[in-house]
Amino acid sequence: MIMDWRTVTINDCCEILDSQRVPLNAEQRAKIQGNIPYYGANGVQGYISEYLFDEALILMAEDGGNFEQFSTRPIAYKISGKSWVNNHAHILKAKQGYNQDFVFYSLVHKNILYFIQGGTRSKPHYWTF
Repeated sequence: MIMDWRTVTINDCCEILDSQRVPLNAEQRAKIQGNIPYYGANGVQGYISEYLFDEALILMAEDGGNFEQFSTRPIAYKISGKSWVNNHAHILKAKQGYNQDFVFYSLVHKNILYFIQGGTRSKPHYWTF
């Protein structure tokens, strides 16, 4: 029942796997071309032969995301299977007791402009939305 719902932080409902991200430059990726998606802030950036993850995950732009167009362009996307994620996307996995799809749909078009710090590239700085 909706009345029983409560507000939680991303830290409460998700494992944040950002420490497992590994960026590869174009030269490094060219040496290991393959069919495994290499993800960045807004989706697939290319394909390589190695992977870091093999599971369902939610990726949310860390910087360079569509934050100001959140209502019409996604700021998060779902992936599954083998993948490599660079340092421009946060990697989220719903904790036990939380629904991965619900977490995703709560984020995909979320207005997080309040949480973004200034600078040349918009970047969320708090995990409390």
